[in-house]
Amino acid sequence: MSRRRSISRQNIGTRLITQLTALFMLIFAVLILMTSFITYDQVRKVMERQSADLTQRNMRQTEQSFLSYADELNRELLLLTGISEVEGYLDRGWADDVDVILRARSIFEEVSRLMRYFPEIESVFYYAENGTVIGQTATENLVFQERDFSQSFYGSELQTAVMETPWESLWFGTYSSGFFLDNEEAGQPYFTVARSINRNGRHFAAVVMNIDAAKVQNYFTGSSDDDTTYYLVNENGKVIAATDKTLVGSDMDLTMAAESLGRSGYASEIAGKDQMNYHRIGNTEGLRWTWISRIPLRTLYRELSALRKWFIGSVLAAMLLGFLAARYFLYRITKPLDELRLAMGSLEEGNLGEQLPQKNKSELGRLGEQFNAMSTSIDRLVTQNREMEQEKRTLEQDALQAQITPHFLFNTLTNVKYMAIAAGAGNIAECITALGNFLRPIYQNSGREWTIPEEFAYLENYICIMNYRFGGKIHMELRCEESVRQDHFPQFILQPVLENAISHGFEEREGEGRIDLLIRSCEDHRRVIVKDDGRA
Repeated sequence: MSRRRSISRQNIGTRLITQLTALFMLIFAVLILMTSFITYDQVRKVMERQSADLTQRNMRQTEQSFLSYADELNRELLLLTGISEVEGYLDRGWADDVDVILRARSIFEEVSRLMRYFPEIESVFYYAENGTVIGQTATENLVFQERDFSQSFYGSELQTAVMETPWESLWFGTYSSGFFLDNEEAGQPYFTVARSINRNGRHFAAVVMNIDAAKVQNYFTGSSDDDTTYYLVNENGKVIAATDKTLVGSDMDLTMAAESLGRSGYASEIAGKDQMNYHRIGNTEGLRWTWISRIPLRTLYRELSALRKWFIGSVLAAMLLGFLAARYFLYRITKPLDELRLAMGSLEEGNLGEQLPQKNKSELGRLGEQFNAMSTSIDRLVTQNREMEQEKRTLEQDALQAQITPHFLFNTLTNVKYMAIAAGAGNIAECITALGNFLRPIYQNSGREWTIPEEFAYLENYICIMNYRFGGKIHMELRCEESVRQDHFPQFILQPVLENAISHGFEEREGEGRIDLLIRSCEDHRRVIVKDDGRA
C-alpha cells in the first residue's frame, strides 16, 4: 500500500506539476521575449531618432558657422570686383608701362591684404573676356603677358556658370590648383568661389577665389578619431570633401533623400549597417551643397549592446525566479489534489471514513470538504447497510423460529383435541378446533388482504371461542351484498370491532345476545354496519 501511494505521488509530481510548470514557463518565456523584443526595438528606434536629432542640431550649428564664413568671403569677393584698377588693367593687359605696373601693384596689394586676413585663401585670379589674366598665389604674383585663351578657365563649366549667374557668388568644390595653373597634375583641392564682373550691364570678367579645402573642410568632416564618416557633396552628387580623402571626386547617390531634402533640407535613413544623415548647406543659386554623415550602427548601438547584455541577464534571472515561483505555487496548488488522490486511493482500498486535513480555505479546500463529507456519508451508508444485514439475519432467524413455534403449537392443539375426544369431552375438542382455525391464518397467511367470505370464516371461529366463554349466548349473523362479496379487505380488520361489541355489550349481561354485521356498497367506498342488543 505504501508503494502504491509513493507511485501515485510520483505521478502527480512528475506529470501534473511538470506539465503545469512547462506550460507556465512557455507562456512566461513567450511574453518576456515578446516584451523584450518590442522594448529593444523601441529603444533602438529611440536611439536612432535621438542620434538623428543630435546630428541635425550639430549640422545646423555648423551650417550657421559656415554660412557666416561664406558670407564674409562673398563680401570680400564683391570688394575684389570693385577695385578701380581692375577694369583698366583687364582692358589693356600687361605692358612694360609705369601706369600698368602701378595698376597691377594695386591689385596685388588688395589681394595680399585679403590673403593675410584669410590665410586659407590660396589664390585669386581675374579672367577677362578678352583673355587678359592676372593672379596671385600665396608664394607668387602671376602676370600673363600675352593675350590668349590657353587658360583652362576659358570654355569650362566654371566660366559658363559665372556668365549665366552675373549677380551671385558661386561656390564650387571640384577644382584644384592644377586647373588654374594649367598643370596636368591634379594638384591641391580647392573650394572655389567665383563672381562675375559686370560693365554696362553685361559680363566683362570673372574673379575667382581659391580656398585650401583641407583648411575649410574641418567644418564638415569632424575629428579624425570619430567613427562617423562625413561627406560634402555638390549639387551634381560629386564628393568635394570627405573624412576619407580617397573618396573626394567620387559620386554619391542622393535619390532616396532627395524628397526629404527638397522639403525640409534634412533627411535620415538606415542604409545597410549605417545611419545616413543628410543636410543641405544653404539653398541659394550660389551654394547648394549637401552635407552627409555616415554613422555605423555598431557605434550607434554600442551603449545599446551593453543594455542588451544587461537586459538578457535580467530576462534570464526573471525566468529563473519565475520557474522557482511557478514550482512553489504549483506545488501549493497541486498538493491538495495530491492529498485528494491519495485519499481516494485509500478509500478505494476499503479505508472508509478517510479524511483530509482542512488547511486550505480556497476552492480546492472546498473540494476537500466535499470529499470528507462524501467519505463520511459512504462510511455511514456502509455501516447502515451492515446493520441492516445484521437485522435481516436476525429477522430471518426469528422467522425460522416463528415457523417452528406455530408448528409445535398446532401439533399440541391437535393432541389436546384427540385427548378430549378420547375423554368424551366434545365441547373441549370443538373449542380446541375453533382455536386452531382462529390461529392458523395469523401464522400461516403471508398476505395483507383477503376476501370478505374469508374474513367471515375467521370471525365465526372467533365467535365460537367467545361462546365457550359466555356459555353459548352470543348469536351472530354475518351478511354482505353480492356486489362486494369478492372485494378484498385488510386481514383481521373486523375482529377488533366484534371484540369491542362483546366486551362492552355482553360482559355484564345475563341471557343471550345478538350481533348483526352487514357490509354494503356505498358509491366509491364500502360501509360496515355492526348492531348488537347488548348493554347500551
